[in-house]
Amino acid sequence: MKKFNAQASRFVPIVLKNGVKASVETATISDWTTHHGKTAAGVQVQSLLSKQIDNSVILAKSPASPAFSVSKDDLEVFATQYLTGLGYSVSLPK
Repeated sequence: MKKFNAQASRFVPIVLKNGVKASVETATISDWTTHHGKTAAGVQVQSLLSKQIDNSVILAKSPASPAFSVSKDDLEVFATQYLTGLGYSVSLPK
């Protein structure tokens, strides 16, 4: 059985502000934003990580876990629709 190194190289695609596509090795990200808190149902969330790079947002459960990226515009629309569906009141920023 092959053993996997937790520090294995993981690359995610991103899109820069000028539209150029690139990839980022998630192991090189040292300044993740950590998200802790409770859901409306009271479920404790301990460590969803995010990192915004230009027009992309990278999300991971931990620095050693697989990550994925999405455009910040797509994430904004998804988050608004998802939270509204859960009953949250979401409005545009002023």
